[in-house]
Amino acid sequence: MELPANPYCRGHSRFRHDVPLEGRLLNSPRTIALLGGPSTGKSTFLGALVDALQTHRLKYLRLERLDDDARGLQRLADPLLEGHYPQRTTAGPHLELVASLRTAGDFFEPCSFALRAGDYDGEEVDRLFRDRIHGWSEEWRNRAHADALILLLRADALTRLPQIAPPAEIEEATRWRLLRGEPIPIKGELGLERAPTAPLHPEHVFGAMSLDEVPPPTRAMPTDPVRVPTAISIIELLQFIRHVRQLAPGERPQGDRQLRIALLVSAWDSVAPEWRQAGPAAYLAHHLPLLEDFLWSNFLPEDVFRFGLSSTGGDLRNPDYSEKYLDNPCGFVEWVDMRGRQQRSDIGLPLYWLLFGEHALSAP
Repeated sequence: MELPANPYCRGHSRFRHDVPLEGRLLNSPRTIALLGGPSTGKSTFLGALVDALQTHRLKYLRLERLDDDARGLQRLADPLLEGHYPQRTTAGPHLELVASLRTAGDFFEPCSFALRAGDYDGEEVDRLFRDRIHGWSEEWRNRAHADALILLLRADALTRLPQIAPPAEIEEATRWRLLRGEPIPIKGELGLERAPTAPLHPEHVFGAMSLDEVPPPTRAMPTDPVRVPTAISIIELLQFIRHVRQLAPGERPQGDRQLRIALLVSAWDSVAPEWRQAGPAAYLAHHLPLLEDFLWSNFLPEDVFRFGLSSTGGDLRNPDYSEKYLDNPCGFVEWVDMRGRQQRSDIGLPLYWLLFGEHALSAP
């Protein structure tokens, strides 16, 4: 099979001509950066990927080696061998988790690349947004220069802007008093009821807190604390990456500056059947329209793709499924294209797409 030359592979230096030397990722001309807040499924995806690589369950991908400072990858895979999820990263020494990978088989041309995931905790991520000038460390700047990005979002924990408008029957003067934080009549006089609020938590700028930890979004008062909505936090992260890559607002990276992004909606097995049928692109367009508008305005449509990801194929917190997983450890990815809803058991497919584009979606 004759394949078109792939600028990501075979020693090409694409995407690197305008990158300052100090911003380049050392020893790896082709890199994929994996980004995601705590509880978005990053650790589970990495652990499941390493487990599948070590047991040769991925048809088109092989593990070349684990760098000396990346033993944490094995730490993420070990709990899955017992039917448990890996524990989230806690504060302490941070490692750059690196998996050196290469394509296998004859469907894709030979390609070696590094999958890099920063082993950072939530407080570090929060600092990026509180200190937008000095909070971005050299490690984060290196991630911004990766050739491609995986952004993980958790399906059941997307955070939206709360509803802050008071009931329509409230007089305009009282509405302004509410907005200005002035004293208002007691609840019984206005029929107002303050929504329960959770304390702000520094680690979930990706909207990753589980629904068990946050009360259902009802009606919030103007003075209530507001968590950063998922769409805004991801846009902020992408804005930083674009700034480091010297891309102007609205400039779509292409040619030597091309940047592919794979959005992975994790815990896809928990999504309602109607949304699974509609696909992750429709799901994100409905739940995160601001993010979709930003992506359309700042990236070429063919350089952004949305996958539904279930790294374990089901919920390991369910004892029945955990036992089933031990007998047959597997996950899946789903997407919708012109052929309709598609599913593959190879969780490396998002990596293939980042390297080879649409050609990867036709892999048998």
